[in-house]
Amino acid sequence: MGKRFVDTEIWEKEWFMNLETQEKLAMIWILTKCDNVGVLNHNKVLADILIGTKINWDDLQKKCSKNIEILDNGKWWVKDFVDFHWGELKETSAPYRSYIKLLKKHNLYERVSKGYAKGIDRVSIDYTSTSHSPPIPLNKRTNKNISKDISKNTNTIKLYKYYYSKDELNGKAPTLNERKYLQEALDYQDLEEWKPYCDEMNKQLREGRIENRVPMKFFFGDRFHQFEPKEDVFARAARKVKERRDK
Repeated sequence: MGKRFVDTEIWEKEWFMNLETQEKLAMIWILTKCDNVGVLNHNKVLADILIGTKINWDDLQKKCSKNIEILDNGKWWVKDFVDFHWGELKETSAPYRSYIKLLKKHNLYERVSKGYAKGIDRVSIDYTSTSHSPPIPLNKRTNKNISKDISKNTNTIKLYKYYYSKDELNGKAPTLNERKYLQEALDYQDLEEWKPYCDEMNKQLREGRIENRVPMKFFFGDRFHQFEPKEDVFARAARKVKERRDK
């Protein structure tokens, strides 16, 4: 099941406020049906049926021309999608390679890599309970003095315990490589922000919904997104207000 980021301030954006109610639903359709680089092979008939009303798609595209472009092949492209979801794409980073391949398929890679689509209004939809940062690029760090540096950070041990269930720990300690992954994860977001993702993975393991624990390298790389913490709209809004207050 694919998921998307959302700009929590989208409702206050002037361009979005100016849309009719059915056009806002149409934007949700576009953002949830496009591929992982924001390109939509637009089936307008099907969209009208599922939205429940007929949309004037030409008018909508004109209203959202800063955000949406119709490509030469007729497909629709959410221009800020990649920048918003994934940030700067690096070919050396494994999690990004599939997005780069898809952009090249659509002949959009050069435009995105040069920043062509940046600096426009955010339109994309959020699937995490944290900030809309891109998946974590795992840095190629050397082992020189890393054990000494990381051992000072007790949060790596706490995160290790979150990652494993209590029954599986049995006195185990993280390896040097695991400590590197844990530290990089903590560079990405705070310890307590990781806990709901770890808890959800362990819960799914206990319930038999997944057969194996996602390897630490991949879980903290970009696979943690599949264990999205369940948070309703009101809880998320309250958390965002608190986050702004704490800054």
